Formats: sequence, C-alpha cells, structure tokens
Amino acid sequence: MSIRGTIFKEIQNRLMTAVPGIQWADKDRGQLEDPGNHVFPRPAVFFSFGLGQYENNGGNILLGEKTLRVRTCVENYTSSHHGSVNIDKALAFFDFNEAVQKALQGFSGTNFGNLSLIADEDDLDHTNLIVTLLEFSFTLTDDSANTGKDLQLVDPDPTLIVNKTKIEDMPQEPPFTGVGVVIPVG
Repeated sequence: MSIRGTIFKEIQNRLMTAVPGIQWADKDRGQLEDPGNHVFPRPAVFFSFGLGQYENNGGNILLGEKTLRVRTCVENYTSSHHGSVNIDKALAFFDFNEAVQKALQGFSGTNFGNLSLIADEDDLDHTNLIVTLLEFSFTLTDDSANTGKDLQLVDPDPTLIVNKTKIEDMPQEPPFTGVGVVIPVG
C-alpha cells in the first residue's frame, strides 16, 4: 500500500477507536459542500492532506513538512443563545472537537511524526451541520522512490567458507575447485 494510504488508514483507525461517539471517518472529497452528499452518520470526521514542502534527505528519501486538514461535522438543531433551555446540548460539538484534537495531538505512526494542532476555525456555511476545521502539522518521510528499501538483511550462513586469495594466485578459468567463495585480495 502507498505511504499516504497507510497513513490515512492509521489516522482513520485512531479516530474510530479513540473518539467517543464518532460514527464516520472518511477522506474529505467535498462531501460537506453538497447537501446531496450528507448521507453519512454523524458525528463525522473528514480529513485530507494539505500542502507540504519537501527536501531530499539522500537516497531518494524525502522529508516533508505537511498539514492534515480535519473537518468535524456534528448535526445540531438546538440553540446556543443566552437563556436557551438546551444550550448545553447546542455546545456539545465543542466536546466532540476536543475529543478529536485529543486523539490526534501527538499521534504518530508509519512514515509520519507527531501531529500538532496549528489552527482551528468554524466553517459557517452548512445550515444545521456544525463544521469545524482543525489543522495539524506533521513530518512525513516519503521513501517510496528509494530503490533499496525492499532489500532484506539476512543472517550470514555459518557454513559458508570464504577463502582469501591473491589475484595472481586466482585460477584463470572456472570452474574453481573446492567449496566456498573466492575473494581476491591485494
């Protein structure tokens, strides 16, 4: 699986297991912009990778400073005005947002370092859905172009015999006699 696919699944699993009451965690593909796409259970979390800057760390390994955009979505038909009889219920989305932040703050996994909240903002254009944007920074290690990453180290074979031989003493034509590997020296 791709590096970003692996990271996505680890973050999705973290949200689904660490956030009480969460019903849905998905890739943000603009579902909240079209009311016809509001066919998901709530509370929900949508997330996507934001813009990042990379530098080559050698060996085709890139280190990137990335952002993760997380949008929380809670359905709410209650009132938060002063004197409202259901103000506590109307403000419960803050508890959900805090639980999401708590689950992700400091979280790290395969190929990514600690998530750190850098911004949050109310998204006001969703009628009876309360949407909040939480933005996290993190370091991503992208070694997908590293051609040596699939090499596997193995334990040496204790039965292997290595014979050191001077170049001038090397046999001129194969097959060599004897058992083992001949390594020319000096």
